[in-house]
Amino acid sequence: MDNLLALVCLFDWMAQWVKNRDAAMASAFKNAKRAVALDETFSTAHATLGEIHMFRREFDDARYWLERAIELNPNDANSLGQYGLYLSAVGRADEALVQYDVSARINPLQADWVDWLRGIAFFSARRYDEAIATLRIIRDPINEVRGWLAASYAGAGRLDEAQALLEEFLRVAEDDMAVFPGRKLAAWEDYWHGAVQYQNEADFEHLYDALRKAGFED
Repeated sequence: MDNLLALVCLFDWMAQWVKNRDAAMASAFKNAKRAVALDETFSTAHATLGEIHMFRREFDDARYWLERAIELNPNDANSLGQYGLYLSAVGRADEALVQYDVSARINPLQADWVDWLRGIAFFSARRYDEAIATLRIIRDPINEVRGWLAASYAGAGRLDEAQALLEEFLRVAEDDMAVFPGRKLAAWEDYWHGAVQYQNEADFEHLYDALRKAGFED
């Protein structure tokens, strides 16, 4: 239950579904630590704690807990997927894609969120066509996926499709978010830090450049 509560609070923080994001992150962190303390053999709880450390920009701690999760259960496909997101964040997107392949072999019926993270890795690796193909197969995408698709189309030079996806992303965001940031890219930086916490600012600039091409205003 504590691990589930941690994930719920983390998703609230990531998607900006709550006004008080600091409180959501604090609750996610508290519940994740409690879940690990209650069962030191529960690999999924270790992976959740590692992911939260990543979003807190505590990358050494993130690596420790994620690698500990995989050590506890090398066949935990979810933990492998979360470790892949960490690898994308620290500039090792090609290694992240290997993790997603391993995860898919372990669990061929994995959830759509793995393709979402795989799409982020492809985008981060500048493999835009593969990012588009991966994100497009998600059956019921959350709105963030539309944002990554817009960026991927822009990276691939397909600007008409990028702009159409960005307009759809903004329409859905205005309905979904507790506080809609508007059309200025600077107002969305917290949102994209909640999507993937890149360690290197140059990786954020790569994303922001694609989003500008898709139609975000400076």
